[in-house]
Amino acid sequence: MAYEPSLDQAGHATGPNSKRVNATLIQVDAFAKDLHDALAARNLQDIVDIVFVSDHGMTDTSHPEAVYMDDILGAAGLKEIAHEDGWPSMGLWFHATANVSRHLKVLLEASDRNPEKFDVYTHDTMPER
Repeated sequence: MAYEPSLDQAGHATGPNSKRVNATLIQVDAFAKDLHDALAARNLQDIVDIVFVSDHGMTDTSHPEAVYMDDILGAAGLKEIAHEDGWPSMGLWFHATANVSRHLKVLLEASDRNPEKFDVYTHDTMPER
């Protein structure tokens, strides 16, 4: 087991869409290939597993304006939120009894009216990066 901090450090220092992150991704990719090739050269690829993990993702935080969920969802909508994830990004988990499709529609409409402030993603529409 090992920890390779360069990508995390680059993302925190310069943002997830920076040249530094892209350059670091190339270096980490080369490291992964070298590691694979070294295991293959020693005939260990069938007995050694490599698993890359992360403790978190990153998102661009350049939207400088605060977004108030009570203004968007209203008091009733706020009461239907079971859990909130993240900072500065916000992940909303609604109670099982909530009308999630209605809340999603309201959030998407608010985002369409204010694209400079925030974006809305679901599990299916989340960008790869």
